[in-house]
Amino acid sequence: MTTDHRPFYLPFLLLALLLITSLPLFLCMPPIDDGVLFDLHTREILKGEVPYRGVLETNPPAMLWILAGTRWLLGDSSIALRAVDLAIFTAIVLLALAVLKQSGISRRERAWSAVVCYFYYFSLSEWCHCQRDMWLLAPSLALVWLRGRQIQRLNSGSSSRGLLVGHAMVEGLVLGAGMWLKPMLLVPAGVTWLVGVFGTRSWRSVGLDFLGAVLGVAMAGAGGVIWLVATGAWPYFLETYLSWNPHYVAAGRQHWTLARFLGTVVRLFPWYLLHVPAAALAVVAVGKTPVRGRGAEPHSEPAGQLGELPVALLAGFYVGWLIQAFLLQHLFDYVQAPGVLLALLICLAVVWRKGTARRVLAALLIVLVFVAVACSPAFRGSRLACWWPCLRDGSTPEIRDRLKLLSLPDWQDLDRVADYLREQQVADSELLCFTNSTIHLYWELGIRPATRYVYLENNLVFFSERTEQLASEIAAAGPRYVVSDLMAAGVPRESLDSIRQGARLRPAAGDERGPILPWSHPIVFRAGRYAVHRVQGPTGWPTLTVVE
Repeated sequence: MTTDHRPFYLPFLLLALLLITSLPLFLCMPPIDDGVLFDLHTREILKGEVPYRGVLETNPPAMLWILAGTRWLLGDSSIALRAVDLAIFTAIVLLALAVLKQSGISRRERAWSAVVCYFYYFSLSEWCHCQRDMWLLAPSLALVWLRGRQIQRLNSGSSSRGLLVGHAMVEGLVLGAGMWLKPMLLVPAGVTWLVGVFGTRSWRSVGLDFLGAVLGVAMAGAGGVIWLVATGAWPYFLETYLSWNPHYVAAGRQHWTLARFLGTVVRLFPWYLLHVPAAALAVVAVGKTPVRGRGAEPHSEPAGQLGELPVALLAGFYVGWLIQAFLLQHLFDYVQAPGVLLALLICLAVVWRKGTARRVLAALLIVLVFVAVACSPAFRGSRLACWWPCLRDGSTPEIRDRLKLLSLPDWQDLDRVADYLREQQVADSELLCFTNSTIHLYWELGIRPATRYVYLENNLVFFSERTEQLASEIAAAGPRYVVSDLMAAGVPRESLDSIRQGARLRPAAGDERGPILPWSHPIVFRAGRYAVHRVQGPTGWPTLTVVE
């Protein structure tokens, strides 16, 4: 009895050890720029501002709904948001284990799968945490699990038409809710549904199933539209999606370069390599989908188990996810990270089954896990040394600088800038953060940005055709101060100390457009790479041109 139980409890002991060592560090890691953008938008909504009017937001509102609930219940700290992020990831892991259970994988093997999933997540940079793409896996895996249950009903022949339509509507509601996070979910969901069609025995039942799903999606869509109309956000939301988003999507293709792709692979190494076996296994799994011909006899698997079908559904979803991640989205780490988790689940589903492929893949996974342990920040001594300071002090600027896995921001220098601006009693609409990594100042100071273009740096890149419009609105806003990142503008680190109070930076040679924001305005304070410019005279054109 002891021999049987010890291996079963081992994964739980390892998971407990991983959580004890990693949880304080995870919660105290710095917030990401994207999270602050969503937070600022949420703060304005909670103050009564019309959504999408005061902040340019190119995404659907589900993230705002989640953050509004988080901030209302748990407060404004970054630790609260990261705690919610971990709770959502825990739901993702439980749903993944439910899918594995459908294919007959044992509880002990599912426990080991959970350990690997958490280890993967704790190895990711803060850029991949608190992001919609990872959160999207919660409704995604719920869809895969529900699809397997629904196909079991369709093939058993024991459910009434009303019950089939009702369960399909539940799937549609989950899909519709997920699409309010990101509409790209429709692509992998559609591929999964088509894979499931080949596993059903009655085309008439498939028709009822499709009808129910469409009704569910329509209900979820109508609920979101009602909220947008009721809050007065509908015209601004519509303008964003029809006028701004096409340019945002088109600009994303320019970021798909070999250098950026290799950078993503390095940052997600070695986990990104899982796509190699997972892609091949997914094709095989979809090809082995158990086909039920029309008029076939009713068939049912053991309770809660569907044999090969759950793996085929998961594989279909994985293929669909790769399609949308590689063809429809920007090349960002947080877009790629959920696909790697899906690849991990595909590989685990095969490892826990019998056969030669299982043994070969198991050996490869063991090697990968050893490499991942060696590379993972979760086990670096410099980070583990922050364990007690995290418990004692929380997420301070010093701890954020020690725990961050991205080069920006420099949290202690940014905190010095915040202190200076507090001394100047900067109020709402008086500060313009020029560079993406400086927008945390809005949140720390509790003030409203000078314009709705919170991500000014990104807006200048993705919407270059609107530069004149942005310049006009900035001039009309009349901010008192602008904060810039001098190194992002081309100033070498070794030259930072030579920049004194009152200095004005010249635009690059040949730029004759007149005053250039922020370089034409004097620097009144500098902390490391960050400079505070006091706006004097016309603001001119905002530009990312490298300064001399």
